[in-house]
This record gives sequence, C-alpha cells and structure tokens, in this order.
Amino acid sequence: MAGRNGYFQVIVKGDGTYLHIIPAEEGGEKLSVKETADYLERKDFYFDILELDDAISEERDMELFLSPEKAIIEREMMIMNVSPDAMLVTARFYAPFKGGELINREELLYDLEFNGIVFGIDYDSIDAFLRDRNYCTDIVLAKGKPFIDSTDGKIDYLFNTNPSGAPKLNEDGTVDYHDIENITECTVGELLAVKTPPDPGVAGSNVRGEEMRPTRPADVQFKHNEHCYVAEDGLELLSNINGYVVLEDDKVVCKNVLQLVDVDMTTGNISFDGNIEISGNVMAGFSVSATGDVDIKGFVEGSDIRAGGRIIVSRGMNGMNKGFLEAEGDIYCRFIENATVSAGGKIDTGAIIHSTVSSGKQVVVEGKKGFIIGGTVRATDMIEAKELGSETGVTTVVEVGADPRLRRKIGDLQRDNAATQKNIDRLEPMVRAFGERLGRGGHIEPEQMAQAKDYSEMIKRLKFRIKSNNEEIEKINQTFRETRGACVKVRGRAWPGTKVVISEGALAVKSNYDYCRFALEDDEVVLKPF
Repeated sequence: MAGRNGYFQVIVKGDGTYLHIIPAEEGGEKLSVKETADYLERKDFYFDILELDDAISEERDMELFLSPEKAIIEREMMIMNVSPDAMLVTARFYAPFKGGELINREELLYDLEFNGIVFGIDYDSIDAFLRDRNYCTDIVLAKGKPFIDSTDGKIDYLFNTNPSGAPKLNEDGTVDYHDIENITECTVGELLAVKTPPDPGVAGSNVRGEEMRPTRPADVQFKHNEHCYVAEDGLELLSNINGYVVLEDDKVVCKNVLQLVDVDMTTGNISFDGNIEISGNVMAGFSVSATGDVDIKGFVEGSDIRAGGRIIVSRGMNGMNKGFLEAEGDIYCRFIENATVSAGGKIDTGAIIHSTVSSGKQVVVEGKKGFIIGGTVRATDMIEAKELGSETGVTTVVEVGADPRLRRKIGDLQRDNAATQKNIDRLEPMVRAFGERLGRGGHIEPEQMAQAKDYSEMIKRLKFRIKSNNEEIEKINQTFRETRGACVKVRGRAWPGTKVVISEGALAVKSNYDYCRFALEDDEVVLKPF
C-alpha cells in the first residue's frame, strides 16, 4: 500500500512564520515545488524559489523560514476540480496553519451542493479523508454514472453467404475442378439466421444530475422469400424446404430449384436435394445429381446425370461411351448416342445410337429419324421405333417383357442361393457329427456343445434365406408371366442383324420386315401386323 504523499504546513512562531516540509512516505508522491509555490503565492507569502526548491529536494522533515512577520492563522484549504465532462469531482486539501481549523463533513457537503454537485457523491472517499487527512493528494468527492450506449439489432447468417467458387486443391498440388464450393444446401427446419434484438442501453448521469441518454438503437428485420419462415420469438429464421440458400441483397432466399447456366469447370460437379434446371449444357467429365427432376435445356456430353424424378435433355446426349443418364421417373432426350440410360419410367427420344438403354415401362423412339441402331434397348411393356438396326446389318438388340432389372435380380438371387447352400453343405456334416457322438454316449466339451448350437442356428438362418430368395424369384417370374403381352413395334423397317427378345423368347431378324409388330406366342417371338 502506498504511503502518504509529501505535504507542508505553515507554522507561526514567536520569531516569525515558517514552512514545515513533511517528506513523502515510501510509495507516496514527492512534494511538488510548483504546488507548494502556488499555495504560498495564493497566501501572499514572499519566498525564494531556489531556496524552496533546495529544501524540498532534500526530502527530509524540516522547517523553512518564510518571514519575520507572524501570519494570521488560517484554516484548512480545499481546491475542488470538476472534469470537463462533469463526470468526476476531485479535490486537493492543504493542511491548516498550525492551530487552524479543519473543514468538517457538513461544510464539505455544503460546498459540493453550492457548486452544483448533487449526484454520485462518494461518501466513503470523503469520510476516509476526514479520518486520515491526506494532504497534497487527489481525493475523489463525486463520480458520475457513465451511460451504457445502445447497440443496434443485427442478424447473423449461419450459412455461407459468399461461396468461394474455388476449385479444390489436392495434396499433390493439382487442382480438382470437379469439386467446387458454389452452393449451400438447406433442409426443412434448418436454422439459417439468428437476430440479436437492439439493446437500448442504460442511461447515466453526470455529477450535476444531468441525465445522459444513449442513442436510440436501430432495429433490423429478417428479409426472406416465401420458402423461409420466422420463429414465434422473431429471433430465428428457418427454411421450410429442402433446397439451397443464398443471400441476395441482404435477403435470405431459399429455393428448391437449383438454376444454373452450364455445368463445367466454373461450377464443378453438382449434387442437390431438389430439382435442377440447367439453361445451357453439361460438359464432359462432370456429374449432376438431384433428388428431384433434372431439366437440361442444352446438350449433354460424356457426363453422369442422375435424378430421383425425371430427366429432360432438350438437345440430346452424346455420351462418348462414358455418359450415363439414370432417373427414377421418365427420361426425355432428343437423341441418345454412345451412352448408358436407365429409367424407372418411360424413355422418350428421337434416336438411339450404339447405347445401352433400359426402361421400367416403355421406350418410344419417334421423330424424323426414329431409329435404334446398335447397342441394347430394354423395356418392360413396349419398344416402339421407326427403324430397328441399319442397312449395314449392325447388331442391335431390343428386349421387352418384365423389367429388365428383374432379370438381373433373379441372377443375383440365384447366385446368393448357391453360395448360401455351400455354407449349409459345409456346416451340416459338423452338426451331424456332434449328434452322432452324443448318440453313442460320447463326451462333448461345453465349448464344443455351444459351437454345435451356433452351427445349428446358423443353418436355420441360411435355409430361411434360401426360402425368402425363392419366394422373391417366384414373384419375379409371376411378373414375367403377367408381361407376356409386351411387344416391339416398328413403324418403318426392322433390318437384318436385329435381335428381338420377348421374355424367354428370341428372334434374329434375317430379312427386312416393314411396318410390323413382334409379339410372344407359345414362348416364341412371332411377326404380326403393326
């Protein structure tokens, strides 16, 4: 704890007037020559400033002769200071002439009131001075209460409001232009932004009791489109769709249709929970995936397009032997060339060239060309085209009947049955051996008994698996029987080199057949009028 500051006191003796200099205690401030001189001048004492400076510099308790005249005894003195902003009042007190009167509490408080000091009076500080009488020291008499300024309302966005659109940098230093951060997806109920309401702040007062009010804060409101909603408390903004979210001029916009121009090096691969609309093209090597529909106004090169709904490609697709279209719903594509296409629904196109095409319903190839040349085209109900194959005899396979994917499913189930039966054949001899040993009264260790039970339970599960597989195979076969009315229609010509498969039947076209229909009769593919 700091000691007392250095101070002084005027003493009147029989031979004149003296200045008693009291040095600072350890940690206290040294007595100021200027402050002492100012006091003496205020009291009209004549003194030698150099002599005063020398005396104070000695930093010892001593008396300095001022005048042979005996001064009139004066009381304790206070000099009050009010800060320019009227937030702080301090005072410095000076000792009375020896034998002089002290300022009392009532006087001090009256002086404050007289000077308009009515707020924030520090009674503890005042009482501490009156108790200890620390002179030449700043004593706090009053302190104002600073106001706490207001803060404007604000909105914090919880999604990336400024996607970089930058490609991914691989560890080897190469750049992956297929992985680009350019959209921020959102889901139903996802919190998109939070609002901090305005804070009005707290009023304050200076020592004169003048109130100081904070500025009025500005409020802010969520700006959003119809696919967002504000929580009941008004402080949260949430999405009411699965889609993506962007910030457009401080407006939160959620969309369930992702709209793009082209899919290329500027966008990277696209994956979106919702519908996608592309006004341009999808360039080779890039992929587009959507849980909803994909609508492409331009063309598609060697790309991978997948949709939970339908796919529309207005200008057609050249898959470059690596492109892929897959939709749970229908596919509409102006032409399909060197691509693999699969739809749960109908496939409607103007031409199919050297492609593998599969539909859960129909494949309709119509338009000016309307041909299927090369590759394999499959459908559950019907395939209809203007021409099958070509004059050059290129191999072209068309298959109708049950969903072609079911044929693959049967193969998978049959292979699983074969592998499962192998496991059964391996386990059953071991279980029989344990049973025969028990029948002969042989001893089996507890661990072996537990193992035998495990094998027995495993055999039961494997047999049940085969039973379930066989039931599913029978259901698929029933579907095959129910789709025996499937057919292949040719509005123009079927060329030699074409193979027509309907369920279990097949026919290799060896002559030109015009305006005809291929159907199944008695497990054989036959030619009928269109």
